[in-house]
Parts: sequence; structure tokens; C-alpha cells
Amino acid sequence: MVLALLPLGWAGWLGVQEDFGESLLPAVLGPLCRQHPALRMTTRIDRNGALVQGIREGTLDMALAWQPQGEREDLSLIEVVQLAWIAHPEWDPAPLLARGEPQPLVLFDAPCLMRARAIRALDDAGIPWRIAFTSQSLGGIWAAVQAGLESLLPAVLGPLCRQHPALRMTTRIDRNGALVQGIREGTLDMALAWQPQGEREDLSLIEVVQLAWIAHPEWDPAPLLARGEPQPLVLFDAPCLMRARAIRALDDAGIPWRIAFTSQSLGGIWAAVQAGLGITVRSAIGMPASLATLGGVLPSPGTLGVVLLAASHETDEARSQLQRLLTDAVHQASAGHRG
Repeated sequence: MVLALLPLGWAGWLGVQEDFGESLLPAVLGPLCRQHPALRMTTRIDRNGALVQGIREGTLDMALAWQPQGEREDLSLIEVVQLAWIAHPEWDPAPLLARGEPQPLVLFDAPCLMRARAIRALDDAGIPWRIAFTSQSLGGIWAAVQAGLESLLPAVLGPLCRQHPALRMTTRIDRNGALVQGIREGTLDMALAWQPQGEREDLSLIEVVQLAWIAHPEWDPAPLLARGEPQPLVLFDAPCLMRARAIRALDDAGIPWRIAFTSQSLGGIWAAVQAGLGITVRSAIGMPASLATLGGVLPSPGTLGVVLLAASHETDEARSQLQRLLTDAVHQASAGHRG
């Protein structure tokens, strides 16, 4: 209701927490922007703390977020929601409870309100727990829960963990640079990532995939091109390989652009594109069926390698199987989008 009252030519920054952004963006911001094409609103999906800080520092004009701990109840409070334990439909915590074994948790990195609530609830009840998976994105959390443990997780990690129940593998979804850094610093044993810029082609390269401009099926960049107006881009914050590819492709072709939306998660990117806020550059692997790749109207963003990095050459049965499963899954996913 507040957004509908904004001046038609208003230009500002809106911050949205992931839980709301991925589910509400298409239904709210899409119709609003189509109804008011002069509206220049840059939208950002981010972690709760970053949004609250953005409001306090003046880098955001408005934010939809979870109420920070210790914040007094005032007019900014619009709803109180029930939190719940969420799991795969076949998940049963009872056997672990009976044996006194830790409950495996799938959580954001700290600091995080939901993480704190989960740990406090178990600690207060005297129930042991362990961190089984961490992610910087809500999409990664849902994928990990769906796996029973982004698009390859359920098909790879779920069967692996069920086949090797004694396997204690902590999995992390993160930005590409953080994964490469984790391998170099030894905080990760294995990482599936995009090939870093300037990295030589070696045995870690398992696939080369085509990048594409992805948009809402009804999106047409031609009118903006004809009028010489900027193409609205939906991108991760810098540094980001896909962001760099998108901007370079447009700059090399002399096509103007503007940042319409930024997100810390791929789910946020997909939601913004589905809402019609702009276009993005990604691989078609994992692209929602509700979106489409653009034809040859815009310059090609090229190809990008997929690498499977390892911190050491040590191996065992489970590690070797994981490497095979990940490699096969990438090959199959890539093959499904060729042609």
C-alpha cells in the first residue's frame, strides 16, 4: 500500500529480506513497475542485518525485514509470524533423539536471527545439534533441506548421504570468490565453482557452458534499444563473474544499461527477473521454467568454465563418489541445454 502512493517518477532504493523477496517480488513489484514505467526503483535483496544497517545509514529508502532483536514494537511492525522447523517430508528426528545424537541443522552463517532461534530452542531443551550445512542464500537452504541433507544438491548430496550414513559432510553454498578462497586457505576440501577469471585450463575444468541473457517470457529489449534507453540489469553485487560479463558485453556493443536490482542470492535474481524488473546473465542450468533466454537481440555474454576444485589430492571412496556424482550432474545439466 505504501509503494502504491509513491510519486510516479520516484527514484529510490528498496531493500527486501530473502524470505519475502523471493515470494512477494513477482506479485508486488512486477505490476507496480509495469503500471508506472517512469518509476526508477533499485531493489536489493540482502540479509536482515544489512537491510537494517542500510536504513540507518541512509543507503536504503525503505526495507521489508524481520524485526531486529531488541527493537521496540512501533509503527514499523506490520505482522507477527509463527516460526517452524522445516524438513524433507520423509525426515524423522525421533531416531536421533532416541539415540541422543545431534540434530543436523541447515542454517545461514552467523549472525542470523533464525540461526539464533534454532540453536537457542535446542539448547534450552537440552537437545544436541550440529551444523550440517551453511549458505549465504535462502535458495541454498531450501535445496539442502530438499536433499535430505542450487539445482544439483538434491540429486547429488541426498543419495550420497543416504548411501554413506556415517558421512559427516558440512556443505556450504556461497559466492564464487569465497569458494575459491576457501580452497586456497584450506577451509574447504572440495568446491564446485565457476572458473575464476585468469585461471588456466587444467584438470579441474569439467565443463564449459554457454551464458545467456535471461528474462521474463514477455520481455522485449528492442524498444529500449530503439530509443537508446538503458537496459535494466538484475545482478549480484560486485565482484561477480556474471555481472562483469553482462556489463562488458553491453559496453563493448555501446548499449547503455542501469542496475535495476541487486541480490545476495540466486533465488532473488530469479524472482526479480520473473517480476519483470530487468534482465540478467546466467547459464540456463537451473533456470526456472517460468523464464526464457533471449535470442540474438543483445550481444552474447560468451561461455564460462565449471571447475571442481580440491584442497588436496587425498581421496577415499566417499570423496571419489562425490567427485563422480558432481561431474556427471554438471555434464547432464549442460547437455540438456545445448543446441
